[in-house]
Amino acid sequence: MGTNSSITVKIGKKYHSIYCHWDGYLSHNGEKLLKYYNSQERAESLVELGDLSLLGNFNTKLNGHSFDTPVEDYCIYYGRDRGETNVDPIVADNFDVIMDKNEREYNYLFDDGYWYVDIKGDLSLLTRDLIESEKHV
Repeated sequence: MGTNSSITVKIGKKYHSIYCHWDGYLSHNGEKLLKYYNSQERAESLVELGDLSLLGNFNTKLNGHSFDTPVEDYCIYYGRDRGETNVDPIVADNFDVIMDKNEREYNYLFDDGYWYVDIKGDLSLLTRDLIESEKHV
């Protein structure tokens, strides 16, 4: 069973949100978002391809990379890598609309240069200290 999460990026005045099936917890998705997608450009490029099976360090596509033959450390997208449809980002006017549409344990938000995480209704700045605190629970 996967630890589902949502990943949302504020682009202009809209919120673009995708689903991620595996490893949504702080020490995986949270860590990767802080390390590899910590700019507006990188965050936008992450969500533009739609829903993810797995968040990787890189979201480009290499020759031979697919859902069935994944290249280590690369994102696996349902649309691009598996050929599924209806996996585009959800676009909404505010983050509350996104939160109302999902029931994920971890909900990540990139807004104004920072990553935040909503865990069970509590929105916090995503920091390395927060990630480390999860490891010791």
